[in-house]
This record gives sequence, structure tokens and C-alpha cells, in this order.
Amino acid sequence: MSPLIKKRHSWLATVAVMLMAIPLAAQTQPSPPEALTLQAATDYALANNPELLGMQQEVRMAEANLRLARAARGVTASLSAYATSATASNMITAPAEVMPDDMRMADPGRALAADVRISKSLSSGGRLGAGITQRQRLLVATEADIEAARLQVYYDTRAAYRMVLGRQKLLDVRRKEVEALQELVRVDEVKLEAGKIPLYYFLRDKTRLADAQQELTNAQRDVEVGLYELSVMLGLERPRQLTLTDALGFVPLETNEEDALKAAAANRPELTAVRARIAAASAGIEVARAAYRPQVAATVIFDAMTDFGDMGSSGGYTAALVGSLPLLDAGSRGAEVAMAQAQQQQLTQRERQLTQSIARDVLTAQSSLKAADQNIRTSLEAQASAEEDYRAARLRYDVGKAINLEPLDALASLVRARVNAAQALYEYNNAVDALQRATGRYAPAESPTVTRDNNQ
Repeated sequence: MSPLIKKRHSWLATVAVMLMAIPLAAQTQPSPPEALTLQAATDYALANNPELLGMQQEVRMAEANLRLARAARGVTASLSAYATSATASNMITAPAEVMPDDMRMADPGRALAADVRISKSLSSGGRLGAGITQRQRLLVATEADIEAARLQVYYDTRAAYRMVLGRQKLLDVRRKEVEALQELVRVDEVKLEAGKIPLYYFLRDKTRLADAQQELTNAQRDVEVGLYELSVMLGLERPRQLTLTDALGFVPLETNEEDALKAAAANRPELTAVRARIAAASAGIEVARAAYRPQVAATVIFDAMTDFGDMGSSGGYTAALVGSLPLLDAGSRGAEVAMAQAQQQQLTQRERQLTQSIARDVLTAQSSLKAADQNIRTSLEAQASAEEDYRAARLRYDVGKAINLEPLDALASLVRARVNAAQALYEYNNAVDALQRATGRYAPAESPTVTRDNNQ
């Protein structure tokens, strides 16, 4: 083989490999940013969540159904060819999947025949128009379903992100507790060597330090597990550790109950979906009623036939205007109408139920936000008091004016206050999101979650 041919084969192989790699590259999931902000996390989840990606195909199916309904109003044409050999006359039909359908009488002898059939519906009693409207409304409902799912994924991702932030705060609380107890044990060692405290003071503090170190280990585990749970929420194929750059913050939010209820009524995609389905059901009633009305269609057929007997070749056309009206159907049309009406009534009651449920969600979220606002203020005040109490207890113990139970008790109270403050901060941020989700809106720009600074 010449070098030129070898080179050409090598080049073709390279191109083939590149072309094969294109679909694989398109399917490769991008990695989330190394420094993952809350906004970046939600953006990534919305782009890569497998449930959302699957639901997008439902929109494509609904769009295809709409195109099918519109196509029924257009002109249809079919070409049928027949090669027959018969000893008796029989009716031959074209394959059922080809529309418009065709049939031909096969007479004795051998023959070749072909015809082109063109057909168009002129009046369907409103069935075709109502069918288009029905599928348009179903498309709107499907799009609203996906928007509801997007909102849920959005807020679930934020909740998972904040769960990790909350656990990181608790980890920081446990780390500070261990550091405080380590310092207390160090002071006890000095005092024990100087004979200023009994041995059981030192042993008591060592025991508390061991307990605190276990709590620290458990807190580290909780953060790692939370990061894995967040990675699953993001749609990552394998759970992984992530670096979160935001921190929980407290930004008081002014809310108005009536405005929230109005926003929910206007924005919730679940309401949009059920109302679109009610409109589709109404169009479905018209589709069923159209069966009572005349149906009119125009058809033109162009024929060509060759008979191998005495008839020879022939051809021509047939034009027809056909109108039909069903007379008796044993009640099937009435049953179709009744079913469509029942479906509409069912969806109407579903809308009522959903409206009540959404109002409950809004009012519950309002109450939860008010309580969370009060709790966070109270917990921050309690934490400040506990900080001062612990500082004073340590000072008294260090100068020998208190027994070691005082700083231990004060530290325990401080740890509880810090845990309560971290929990209140986490619950407040979640309460803000719960209210936004209840009103069908995405989080405002002034989200309580803030960028972590170097002093935190």
C-alpha cells in the first residue's frame, strides 16, 4: 500500500473517530463549578436534573399531538398500485395505515392498476377545530407541569444547599466547643501541677472534652453526608464532595398576606395546568358533540389501469363531494359526551381543591416566616447573653474564684444557644423560600443567603 493511501486511510479513521465521539461528548455531563454558590447550584440542577430532562420530552409529545390535530384539516393524498390475478371478482383494499384509504374491484383476469386519491375535509361539525383547541390547551398544561417541577427542583436544591450550610454552622459550634474545652484542660493542667485544684476537676474537664470531640466527629460526618445529598439533588451521576461559597444570612423580609395570596393565584403553575386541562376538557365536549353533526369531505381520484385481457388500457378521474350524518349509534355518542362532561366537572373540583390548598400553603408559610423571624431574633439575643456569661465564668475560674462546674455549665449553655441560633437561621432561610414557593415565584435577588466573607 502506497504512503499516500496509508495517509488517506489514517485521515479517514481519524474523522470517523471524531464523528463517533460527537454524540458521546454531547451526552457527557458538565461538572458543577468548583466554587459553588447557591445560584450556581440551582442553575446546574435546573439544567441537569434527570426528572426535568425527562419531562421535557412530554412537551415534545404534546407539540407533536398538536401537529397531528392540525394536519387533519389539511389535504391528504395517497398513491396505490395494484397487480391482480383473479378468477372471480373481489374488492381489494390498500393497507390500512395509508390515508386516504383506497379500494378497487379486481375482476377476473390479470391487471395492473394505479390511482392517486386526494381528499380534504370540508366540514367536521366542529370536531377538527375543537380537537386543535383541546391539544393546544393540553400543551399549555404540560408546559405548566414542567414549570411546577422546575420550581420544586429549584427550591429542593436550595433547601439541600442550605442544609449543608446549617450543618457547617453546627460543625463550627462543635469546633469552638472543643477549642474552649481544650483551653480549659490546659489551664487545669497548670493549676493541677501547682496544687490549686483537685484531680477530679481535671478528670471532669477531660471527660467533657472527649464527649465534645465525639460530637465534633458526628458533625463532620453530617456535613459530608449533606454534601453527598446535595450532589444527588444536582443530578450528578456519582455523589461527590462540593465546595460551597455562600453562608446563611438574616435579611428581614416584609410580607403582605393579601399580596401573597394574589401572587399565588396569578403565578402558581399548578393552577395554570389545571385550568388549561379544564379548557381542554371543554373542547373535548365539543369534539364528542361533533359526532351529531354532518361530516362533509371532497375527494378526487385519478385512475390508470391495464388489463391483459380484452379490455386494454383505461384511465380517468372521479370527483366526489360526500356528506354523511349518523342516525343510530346505540347511545355511543351520548356516552362520549357524558364522559367528557364528567371529566370537565372532575377537573373543576380539582381546581377548587387546589385553590384552597394553595391558599393554605401561603398562609402557613406566612405564619412560619413570622415565627422564624421572631425565633432568630430571640436566639441571637440569647447567644449574646450566653457569650458574656461564659466569658465571666471563665474569668472567675481562671482567678480561682469559682469551681470548674461554673465554666462547664456556662459553656454548655453557650453551645445550646449557638445551636439554637444556627437552627433558627436555617429555619428562617427555609421559611423565606417556602413563602416564595407558595406564591409560585423564584427567590428574590435579596436572598437571605449571602456570600461568605473571610471573617466567617
